[in-house]
Amino acid sequence: MHTPAMPKPSHASSRPVRRRSETRSGSPIWRRDPWQGCVILAGLLGLVLGGCDARYDRLFPAVVGLDASVSDASAGDNGSVDLGTATVLATGEWEGRSGYNASGTVTLVRLEDGTLEVAFSNDFEVSGVPAPVVLLTDRPAVTDGVNEGAGDMSLGPLTARTGFQRYAAPASAADARYVFVYCLPFTVEVARAQLVRAP
Repeated sequence: MHTPAMPKPSHASSRPVRRRSETRSGSPIWRRDPWQGCVILAGLLGLVLGGCDARYDRLFPAVVGLDASVSDASAGDNGSVDLGTATVLATGEWEGRSGYNASGTVTLVRLEDGTLEVAFSNDFEVSGVPAPVVLLTDRPAVTDGVNEGAGDMSLGPLTARTGFQRYAAPASAADARYVFVYCLPFTVEVARAQLVRAP
């Protein structure tokens, strides 16, 4: 019995057939999801072109701040924080810098065990920027980056843009004159409070 010969495969059909998932899994995100790629690209362009003028809080959700009860403190009617038996060394009022907005108060305190802390009031609020940090310093302006040799002390990343929060401070911070919220990547002052010594 004569068996018909199988047709020879054409040049096009000789290529291995890939599933759709295989062809897309290794693709860049803008090919897999063009809309998501556009959002990411727009965010990156905003940060690069606008520096700290790019509104960080519009690109990423706000971080939830610390609750006052975590540190056994409570907020007063005027936004101040009751720090219990802590000794108040200095206080200051927040003001916006470089075109940004800030409000509320900050307090430098010595706890019962002798350690220092910086406490932001319950009504603290500041504009959003990329990678903000909290600085203590004797310098009235920090426009050239954090300079430990000049006495700048970083207390770490800003916990939240609003509300009560506390930061441990080194012993050398007892005589600090200013507290800053500082945009670290672009070396921009966002907010400043001048510390006034308690009587």
